Amino acid sequence: MMPFSKSKRKFRSRFSLNAESDPLGMRKYSAPLVAFVLAAALRALYTIIAAFSVPHLLLLPALIRNNLFTEHLMDPTAGLAYSLLGV
Repeated sequence: MMPFSKSKRKFRSRFSLNAESDPLGMRKYSAPLVAFVLAAALRALYTIIAAFSVPHLLLLPALIRNNLFTEHLMDPTAGLAYSLLGV
C-alpha cells in the first residue's frame, strides 16, 4: 500500500460526518439554530443595504399617484373598515 492512502483514510475518519467523536473545534449545531442565525444575519444585511440606498431613491409624487396597482386600494379616511382590514 502507498503511504498516502493511509493518511487519506485518517483524514476521512477525522472529518467524517459519521465519526463517533468530534475533533476539537468541530461542533454540531441544530438546524433551527443555524436557520435562525442565517435569517438574522441576512435580515441585518438587507437592512444595511436599504439604509444606504434610501438617499438615492427617487420618490416622485407624480409616479406614485400614477401607480395602477394602488388605484383601487381603500382610503385611510374609510375609518373602521380601514383599521380592521389594514389594506
